[in-house]
Amino acid sequence: MKKYICYSLLFVIYFSLNTVAQGTLKTVDAYIKKNDYEKALQQLQILLNNPAQLKGDDLPMAYILRAKTNINLLDIAVKKNEPEEIDKNKDAYFLAFQDLQEAKKVPAGESVKKEIAVVSDYLHQTLRMLGAKILNHLYTIEKRLRESDKTASLDQAQKYLMAAITLREDDYLSHDFYGQVMMLKKADDMAMEHFEMSKKYFKVLDKDIPDFEHFRIFGNMAILNMKKKDSDKALKLIEEGKSGLDQLYQQTAPVIEDIKQAYAKMKSDLEGIEMDIYLNSPDKLELALKKFSESVKAKPDNYSLRLAYAQLLETNKNFEAAAAQYEAAVKLDSSAYLAWFNLGAIHFNNGMELSASIKDPKNPDPKTNEKMRALLLKSVDPFRKALEINKNDLDCIDTLMKVYSRLEMKEEYLYYRALKTEKLKGG
Repeated sequence: MKKYICYSLLFVIYFSLNTVAQGTLKTVDAYIKKNDYEKALQQLQILLNNPAQLKGDDLPMAYILRAKTNINLLDIAVKKNEPEEIDKNKDAYFLAFQDLQEAKKVPAGESVKKEIAVVSDYLHQTLRMLGAKILNHLYTIEKRLRESDKTASLDQAQKYLMAAITLREDDYLSHDFYGQVMMLKKADDMAMEHFEMSKKYFKVLDKDIPDFEHFRIFGNMAILNMKKKDSDKALKLIEEGKSGLDQLYQQTAPVIEDIKQAYAKMKSDLEGIEMDIYLNSPDKLELALKKFSESVKAKPDNYSLRLAYAQLLETNKNFEAAAAQYEAAVKLDSSAYLAWFNLGAIHFNNGMELSASIKDPKNPDPKTNEKMRALLLKSVDPFRKALEINKNDLDCIDTLMKVYSRLEMKEEYLYYRALKTEKLKGG
């Protein structure tokens, strides 16, 4: 089944008929007045196949008219919902961009220059919008796409966005979107280059609607630096991003609720990336523990923060404190599988470590044996909760079998063994 790009035009391209009716373009003008864009395009193709016959402003104007005609053909097909015509004209905007570039190469009078400027501005905005739309669509359905379809979509978005940048090099938005496309293509150096350009050219376009989303580039640049194991540069970028975000927020007045939410979300996203950097930087363990401790105190109801802090505490072998964070996390979200499983794993691992220290299993030290049993039993409830959430989790089932086997609780052990057999059969 064919899929078609859904176009949403910013505004309709109108023809400046007073600049068309001259010399060899009169026939084109006649077709345009009848809204017969197919015939107008055919005539323009004939004329531009032999550009030497076009004199003065006729040559640049012919390129502009062909650009507009292609756009209108696609616009009409979209409005009429004609899939075959949409497919036939799907490259209209890029073809229009190429014609615009040709028109700019030719000397032209003032009226044609103004026409070129109008079309250039329109195409710049539309090409950027189309590239961003494909990018957003990819983020929405990326996991469901075949690799070949994903590659084709990225190529299309790249083509549109590079054209937009060619039309306006100082457009920070197009550089940002292009950088994201390059990240998805795993062209990290190119992505970094365009994020830097976005940072360089950023400016406030609308004081009433500040673009807090721009500061995501600092998070993306930090992620790219983490791939190079440069956590210092990554953390510096996050600080720069948070500082710029705060500054823009403070300049915004009045601050309405939607703006507050957009600011808070972006601040949270940058802080989340910052926490990930600390979590994946063993050389910054002590600083990371301090940062997480402060963040958890500031945001006690943040499940993701508590989960990350617990994992960091585990890395530092502070299992008691880690368990406390997991317990706090499941109180915030009782359906959180990972927190339940990790909480059970802490008690299970500690119990099995004690079990291994018992030199004579037939005659164990009573206190050690009692503590071991208590820890293993303490792991049961979290593993059961995790299994309720993920009913086919063989890791949970296997661990529960080990617990009951070590505790010599035959009935419970046989229950989970039978459950495992059932799951392996697809039950």
